Amino acid sequence: MDRAGPQFSNKELGAIWIDDGVGAILQALEDNGQLNNTIIIFQQDHGIETKKALYENGIRIAQFVHYPDVFGVAGMTFSGLVSTIDIGPTLFDFANITSLTSTGYYDMDGKSWKDAIGNTTKETAWKDERCLFFEMQQDRAVRCGCEKYITIPDKSESFTATKGRQNGLAVGDALYFQMCDSSGNYLNFPNGNPEQRRRRTRRNRVDTGTLSEVLSCFLNKTSPSNNPDYVTTCIKTDDPPCQDSSRMCSRRRRRGATSCNRRRFRQKCPALCGEC
Repeated sequence: MDRAGPQFSNKELGAIWIDDGVGAILQALEDNGQLNNTIIIFQQDHGIETKKALYENGIRIAQFVHYPDVFGVAGMTFSGLVSTIDIGPTLFDFANITSLTSTGYYDMDGKSWKDAIGNTTKETAWKDERCLFFEMQQDRAVRCGCEKYITIPDKSESFTATKGRQNGLAVGDALYFQMCDSSGNYLNFPNGNPEQRRRRTRRNRVDTGTLSEVLSCFLNKTSPSNNPDYVTTCIKTDDPPCQDSSRMCSRRRRRGATSCNRRRFRQKCPALCGEC
């Protein structure tokens, strides 16, 4: 209380309490000669604003890692896309445990960032090419590099839709967002939040379709009815997605009447006609 001064708030007291707690742990490790033999991961939780939602405010958090000096990565900032499921594989990697199944551990969905730290090429791949999967209730989202895609099947029962309406964010069945500026840098909030404005999925048909395929890949991997899959990597490719370009295709599909024997029809409805 003395450190907070005469005018204090719960936020100030909370920050002081965390500072004291973390400081006590670090001091105990240092007193016992173990600080430089310990990896410490400190994560900051997201706020209440879009809790239980798939917007960035609800899924993105800050993470700080203390590494022993022997790894030579002190003071570095890693810009790759990292998930909490990566923590386990990374710690095993730093501990030189390379084969989990041979040591009696389960395989894991995450991947180690150990070799990407300090390696510009690998860090760029983690930043621009990696895809992360998120889910809440029936809503699903995928983030690949700077691009993000959210699906909300039922907006009336969706926490994501509710939080979006409350905070002036875009709400819709299918949402496509470009999360970076023209130079490829992640847009910092609150200024210029790209999720405040919905990009039309029709105008971004190729990008939306490709992200939708990545999302389907993750859903197949995580389906409880399928065998566990720790091998398949779900990534965004430059190949155009296999999808029909006309509403006529879906109408013909519902009626069960097609004209796939006609070349122009096959060009407009390649998915319906099994062309891809």
